Amino acid sequence: MASKGRTKASRKDSVIFKVEQMKWLSKDYYIYGTSIPEKIRCHGCRCVSNTIYPLENECQGHGLCKDCKKNDFTCHNHGGHVTAEALRNAVGQTNNAAKKLEIRCLFCESIKGFLNIKDHMYEEHPRLVAAALKRFQKTKYEQEKPASTQEKHRTSPLTWREDHFSQNADVTVESEDDEAAACEHCKEEWDARELGEHEKACPQKKVQCRDCDEWIKQEQLLNHKKSCQFGKCNFCNEKMGKEEMTTHEDICEEKKIPCCYHTYGCNEEDKRKNIRYHEEYDSHALFFLPKIQELQERIRQLEPPIKAIMKRLQPSK
Repeated sequence: MASKGRTKASRKDSVIFKVEQMKWLSKDYYIYGTSIPEKIRCHGCRCVSNTIYPLENECQGHGLCKDCKKNDFTCHNHGGHVTAEALRNAVGQTNNAAKKLEIRCLFCESIKGFLNIKDHMYEEHPRLVAAALKRFQKTKYEQEKPASTQEKHRTSPLTWREDHFSQNADVTVESEDDEAAACEHCKEEWDARELGEHEKACPQKKVQCRDCDEWIKQEQLLNHKKSCQFGKCNFCNEKMGKEEMTTHEDICEEKKIPCCYHTYGCNEEDKRKNIRYHEEYDSHALFFLPKIQELQERIRQLEPPIKAIMKRLQPSK
């Protein structure tokens, strides 16, 4: 049973899920109702992607995944048509329509919100993610790579001459596309076209802790954050122990605070080091006037009953 009242879709349609460059087919998804709504899916291939490219034509309210936006798209339901050229510079957005969708992790039995599954996989299974990305990219490369030299020979009228030359050549020049580039962090070989994306997310990449400035591996950052004894003020960026953080914010000169007369109507807000000048030299008399008038009116209303009480309390002669 799914948590939080969600039920597994009774139709059990197999759905392709896409998270960054990973995609997989699964029936382990949970959502209210019987099936995944169309507005969650790509309007082209009907996959569910964590990033969607909204359509601004007759299909407004729907979007395409990263793969589908590379091709011309014609919608047979709404009659909309959009070219790949028009979508070239489109900005991807988080698929917020899928915020109520939950799926099972690709690597474990955990059930997470679809929009949170990427963070879960990168934090809990960094090595498996790296291996999966490499496998997916290898498959993609094999599908896209051009025909080999031998395949070209079989269709060429100069087959004999080219083959004869190749057999008798002293040096064979290999295409640079056939050479696999290695990640500078984990040293694993990757398709050169995908190396940049991998290196950004590589678990072995060293990143700097914002709080203590220590350089650690990306896969260890989450655990390090839990035990790091230092922190930095969100306002002045000063480094200090975590136990000092709360008291420091009460005196930090860079923190923005409201004017001390804000209860009287002053909306000025500035850094603590600047607000004192405003409070001391800027006039706030106009803010006090309505309050004074209100108090005067209240006193006027109270005068008759007070006089009546005083009169009753006076001893009779």
